Amino acid sequence: KQGIKLLNAYILTGGKSRRMGQDKSLMKLGELTFAEFLYNNLETQFDSVTLIGKKQTHPHLPFARDNQEIQCALNGLATALNHSNTPWNFIISVDMPLVSAGLISSLKDNINDEVNSVVPTLDGKSFPTCAWYHKSMESIFVEAIEHEKYKLLYHVKRNAPKMVNAEKFRKDLLNVNTPTDYLLLKKFMI
Repeated sequence: KQGIKLLNAYILTGGKSRRMGQDKSLMKLGELTFAEFLYNNLETQFDSVTLIGKKQTHPHLPFARDNQEIQCALNGLATALNHSNTPWNFIISVDMPLVSAGLISSLKDNINDEVNSVVPTLDGKSFPTCAWYHKSMESIFVEAIEHEKYKLLYHVKRNAPKMVNAEKFRKDLLNVNTPTDYLLLKKFMI
């Protein structure tokens, strides 16, 4: 296994969601926004945590502006890896606020010299916006954007991923995309 000296995490903030009718990074979990909640969680596990997005909605948190104007996950990932100073980086979408240290560590344990990403899977579905990425994936993502090929999972699967069954971390992978998901998230928080 590779020695990982520094641990960087990046939170993709995304912007306004059509289905939710608002910027998910600003949605609330108790008194905190999704971005603040996730940042506070990750800050205890990583040397550096940075929000990535189109505009800075949380001036009190470290932020890097998307490198390109296009709105897609590939852009956020490419931007995060561009800002990184480490070989491996944990990147997560802001709409997955329940990610735990257990899942992050379980995925990290699968990093080796033969993979470029470590992605959780559950019930046959992959979660590429909650994964570890090697910095070498930056050029692949940038090239995909230049060729207007925006399907993130397609590019991940073509470049030596390690897919990890995350059955015991089912709650961690709740992705808040609809009002129903938001209600479920609130139930988990009780």
